[in-house]
Amino acid sequence: METGSKKHIIAERFLDSGISMQLCNLFVSDIADFKVLSLYSTLSRKLVAYKVITLADASNEEWLNDSSLFNNVFYLNTDPDFELVPASFSDAPSKHNSDFNIATQNKGIHILYGINQWMQDQKGYTVFAVGHDDLLSVIIYHNNQCCFANTFKYADQTEFLYFVINAMQIAGVKQEDAQLKLDYACYHKYGLLEFLSPYFLSVEPMTVPFDDPDPEIDHLPELLMPNHLLSLCV
Repeated sequence: METGSKKHIIAERFLDSGISMQLCNLFVSDIADFKVLSLYSTLSRKLVAYKVITLADASNEEWLNDSSLFNNVFYLNTDPDFELVPASFSDAPSKHNSDFNIATQNKGIHILYGINQWMQDQKGYTVFAVGHDDLLSVIIYHNNQCCFANTFKYADQTEFLYFVINAMQIAGVKQEDAQLKLDYACYHKYGLLEFLSPYFLSVEPMTVPFDDPDPEIDHLPELLMPNHLLSLCV
C-alpha cells in the first residue's frame, strides 16, 4: 500500500505482482472533486487495486489514457435525468439482470442498475438518496423490488427531507420502517447524516460491503462504493 505517492493521487492500492491487468476490469466514476478508478479481477470479481485522483489532474493518469491495459473499461452514469421503464413496457430487453430499463442521454452504466444488483439479497425498506448538484434522486426498494425512482430539485436540508418523505408516502413506506442510505455527495454536502437521523429507522452513507482497505484515508469506503455497484453489473 502506498498513499499520496504522486501529487495528483489522493489514495492508491497497487496491483499485486501475481495479478495481470489484462485479467481485470477497470471501473471509473466521478465523485465530487475526485475521479475514482477501481480494478476488479474478472476471475474472483473482487477489488484488487484502486486509485482516487483529482479531477483536475485526471488527464495525466495512465489508467485513463490506455484502455488496452485492461480486459475492459466501464464508466458509471449518475445522470439524474433518467426514466425507469419496466421491462414489460419496453421494446428492448432488460439490462443487467433487472426487471426494468433506464432511459438516459448519458453513456455508461447507470447507478440504479448497480443499486438493483446490490439489493437482490437485501430485506426490508431501503431508501437511497443520490445527489447531483441541486438535484436529488430518490430510489426506494422493498426487499429486492424497486417501488419508486424519481429526481427532484432542492435548495436546503428541509426540502431534501420533504422530497424523501413525499417519495416514501407515494411508495407506501413508513419512516420508522426505512433505512436511508446517502451517497457521497448527499452525505457531505450539508451534513445530512445528523439532520436526518431522527426521522428514519437508520441513516448511513453508502459504503463498500467489505473491510476498509485503508482506514487512514478519510471516507474511502464511500468513494469506492459507486464503482463497486458498477462491478455488480458486469
